[in-house]
Amino acid sequence: MKEITSDLSKKEVITLHEIEVSLQVKIWIQEDKKVTVGNIATTIRNLKIEP
Repeated sequence: MKEITSDLSKKEVITLHEIEVSLQVKIWIQEDKKVTVGNIATTIRNLKIEP
């Protein structure tokens, strides 16, 4: 897919790439916590794997 940049004076074309990354992670949630999407997201965020 190609897209023209918002600054039309440059007339620059940027090629956009789609990347799919599959990641399998085993996490543990404390027994006193409910298994919710929020708790899962927080646990994964705490792994600090974003960078």
